[in-house]
Amino acid sequence: MRTTEKPRKSANGAGSTDDDLTQRRRKEIADGACVVFDQRGYANTRIADISDHLGVGQGTIYRYFTGKEDLMDHIVGHAVRRILAAMREDGVGDSPVRTAAQFVDQITAVAHRLLDMAARESVLVRVLLVQAQAARPDAIDDLTDQLAVTTAGYLANGVESGYLREDLDTAAVADAMVGITMPAMRRVLRDQLDDAGREATARTIGRLIAYGAVEPEFAS
Repeated sequence: MRTTEKPRKSANGAGSTDDDLTQRRRKEIADGACVVFDQRGYANTRIADISDHLGVGQGTIYRYFTGKEDLMDHIVGHAVRRILAAMREDGVGDSPVRTAAQFVDQITAVAHRLLDMAARESVLVRVLLVQAQAARPDAIDDLTDQLAVTTAGYLANGVESGYLREDLDTAAVADAMVGITMPAMRRVLRDQLDDAGREATARTIGRLIAYGAVEPEFAS
């Protein structure tokens, strides 16, 4: 018989829920919900399905989340943070750029990290890109906006440093990069891009973006 988990008291005896335990349990439940959303679809998933998958009582889930909408909000927030972290890791502008080839390498590295994340964390990314809109219609717009803002900031640094064209519309170029990369991530989720395919696609994205943005004097 399943039982509802009771909160653990803190070491100071004050009766408050242990923060570490709470965060660990919320992660376990959210991870399980992510798998079920991916398998059944958000609309077809009930809290009972998630509790069955995890082997816990429904009361345990409701202790940490108010319902499946709250769970999806948590998953979306986590997925967006993971994608932004992957994008920013050793991101554009972190090292000196003196040639178009170096700039291509930087843009390519960003695209490659995003595609590799889609391959490594396919369930999380698929739930974000496919299932989240049923609960959060604005989820994809929020993600693309944040990716575009981050990319535009990197491009603005390039303009300020002088290796990108002074008249470059950084917002438009950022939108273009996101617009190319998001469909490529979906191709990864459909198993249409293996390791070599992801590398080639990332290189193509880098070239498409970079060679229209670099000042002519840096093009060799």
